[in-house]
Amino acid sequence: MRRSIHSPIQLGAAIRDARLRRGMTQAALADAAGVSRRWLVNVEAGRGNRSELAMMLATLNALDLSLSLASNTPASLSPTERELLGLMTEEDR
Repeated sequence: MRRSIHSPIQLGAAIRDARLRRGMTQAALADAAGVSRRWLVNVEAGRGNRSELAMMLATLNALDLSLSLASNTPASLSPTERELLGLMTEEDR
């Protein structure tokens, strides 16, 4: 899955969606990432370190670029395996 990110709110939503797809609680993800649950709550709500993140995203937007998120699952999987994992892109179909 590839997803373009243009704002802190979109990044927070992407993190929340990925966490929920994996069946993780905020506490479990915070523990796995070595961050506080409160920090994660703020990031998922788009209220993370807005100053630096917002400036980076604004700079990318000014350059007509975006930040993209992609799964770390190996691309070497067969088309059937990718489909089963929900990793097929429109180009794959």
